[in-house]
Amino acid sequence: MDTEILQTLHEIRGLLFAITVIVCIGVAVWVLRAGTQIAVNLRSAVAANWKRTANALFEKKQYEALSRYCQTRLQKAPNDALALWWLGRACRELGQQELSQQHFRRALEIHPTWKSSIDPYLGDGKPGDASP
Repeated sequence: MDTEILQTLHEIRGLLFAITVIVCIGVAVWVLRAGTQIAVNLRSAVAANWKRTANALFEKKQYEALSRYCQTRLQKAPNDALALWWLGRACRELGQQELSQQHFRRALEIHPTWKSSIDPYLGDGKPGDASP
């Protein structure tokens, strides 16, 4: 009889271990998913804040500050088309037309879908105020 009880307890212990492993895996998956979502939300918030700051500098006609702001961003992310676009606008306002067009062309290489937003800055058309 003691052998049966020990065998049953051993089986229960095995089942409890399996349940514990399954619960731990479930919790780990949940934590990873939540962490990924937090990272995505944080990245979006940082991008939105960057864009608001760039727009505010432009609206306040602080083109030199906007240029520095964009250049700092481009040091960390050289293919940031939005930073290139804002840098192109800042250079344009500072009278640096060739440099401005270089930045707009580079932004267009990265994001060809921005063609309608960038073309006016590259030609004789009147550019709008909307960002890509």
